[in-house]
Amino acid sequence: MSIIFTDLLTGLVTFRCGNETYYNLNEFNDKLEAFDNISLSRDAHHAIEIFYILPQATYNLYWCYITIISVDKPNLDNFILEYSGKKDLSMVDKSIKERVENLYLEVISPKSTLHASSLLKCIKYMKTSKEVREDVIAAFTRQDEDFQFDEGCLYFAVY
Repeated sequence: MSIIFTDLLTGLVTFRCGNETYYNLNEFNDKLEAFDNISLSRDAHHAIEIFYILPQATYNLYWCYITIISVDKPNLDNFILEYSGKKDLSMVDKSIKERVENLYLEVISPKSTLHASSLLKCIKYMKTSKEVREDVIAAFTRQDEDFQFDEGCLYFAVY
């Protein structure tokens, strides 16, 4: 069964702050599991940016975002170079390559379908990433030394 990408967001509980709308990552994951494919526009380009939200604070994991892009031919290597700012793949740190490989999704034109399992893999990476946990814990233990990471506090915004 397929669904249009923007329809995946319909019906999800939102958290609004200013002009931003945030969606809970776990709820999105659960909804996504019911589908095989996601239909995208032919010129799709989505960035799904991750936030850790508590009642008293919002933390942007600016480095941790999913990129979904429509391309004419596979472009992962070029994206890794662009993301890292390096000129040669051999110069890119292994952890950066791993991050990009887990958070970058291409849809080859004219096909405009993304396998839901690909996006689920990205979400799993974000929820289980040691880097994400460490970043959030470092940010919040400065304010509360008893802080405990809760993946239920992971939200996202779509750009």
